[in-house]
Amino acid sequence: MVIIMTSVGTFLFMFGYLKGYVGGIIEDSIKVSGHLSIRHPEYNMKERMLSLSVPVEDYTRIKKAVETIPEVSVAAGRIKFGGLIDFHDNNEPGLGMAFEPELEQDILQLEQSIVEGRGFSGDSHETVIGVELASKLNIQSGDTITVITRTAYNSLSAENLVVVGIIDLLSSVFNRLFYLPLQTGQSLLDMEDQVTEIVVFLHDINNDNRIKNELLKHPEIKNKYAVSTWLETGFLKYYLPMVKVSYIMLIGIFGMIVAFGIINTMLMAVFERTREIGVMTAFGMKRRNVLIVFLFEALIIGCFGGLLGVLIGGYWAHYLETTGITIGKIAEGFSVPIRRTIYGDLRWWHVVVSFALGLGLSLISAIFPALKAARMEPTEALRTY
Repeated sequence: MVIIMTSVGTFLFMFGYLKGYVGGIIEDSIKVSGHLSIRHPEYNMKERMLSLSVPVEDYTRIKKAVETIPEVSVAAGRIKFGGLIDFHDNNEPGLGMAFEPELEQDILQLEQSIVEGRGFSGDSHETVIGVELASKLNIQSGDTITVITRTAYNSLSAENLVVVGIIDLLSSVFNRLFYLPLQTGQSLLDMEDQVTEIVVFLHDINNDNRIKNELLKHPEIKNKYAVSTWLETGFLKYYLPMVKVSYIMLIGIFGMIVAFGIINTMLMAVFERTREIGVMTAFGMKRRNVLIVFLFEALIIGCFGGLLGVLIGGYWAHYLETTGITIGKIAEGFSVPIRRTIYGDLRWWHVVVSFALGLGLSLISAIFPALKAARMEPTEALRTY
């Protein structure tokens, strides 16, 4: 029972942990790519170079057209660009994101992630930076930094910005960025009413392909811009298949470990009682009844062990959901948005599968040794040690 309890509890905990790990990657990647993304057809090929030469033009008009679709929750323009951040004769290359804070408050959630200072107030000379970038340059809230970059016309541009807040978005990818209002970014980069992409968030993610086809037929977008779903662009395009395979493999490995532990223990428990089975058959008990006795015993052990395992594993899985596990510097350096603190994601079907696995393996592993011992002659079974 202790073996079943430990195995089921561990398996349930790992279910919640791995589900939360994969879910965190998907959730953070969607924050970057949106459910849908509207871009210039050539931008996907130049995205790694952070090209500003192929923007989405007439941003205001296109955004209003997209927002007329009932299924669309938010349509927001973004500009991603590279630059050099200079502070007190120290400089660091950085990735900037210009966006509309009022539109993306519930998406990027910068206000809720502030660890020092405040969010944007509407001043065009403000910026918010990630904790990792702030740590590298020893920047504090209230300091003024200089951002040096190239405009859409490939000329140099610079702007002094006041760091009004430092944020911790849990992911190393986001914490290496600096953020500024869209109008500030457009002015800095000479991109009046232009963005590098429009990210579209839907009320229901399952409508992504249907809304994509609808947008491609819209006169403002048709034959001019490309529309991609969250699975066709961003981090998930390259990493999601690998992450899913890893998830399945890890669950499979833990499942095999659990199965080996339970089966090995139950086999030993039944084989050690071969003499007991011999006594039963010597007194006239039929093989069928011997099998029923051991199956009933395995059922009781499996039920109680599985129930205890679900309670203990469920408690720690719930703790993981609310408190999380911090992996710290392990998450740094990845291009995939892996969170430094991983939270679990426990589902009811995790509980059902874990309990059924413990109970099923306990019953299966009791059948074969009981059948083998019941088929032995009583004298042969009684001589077994």
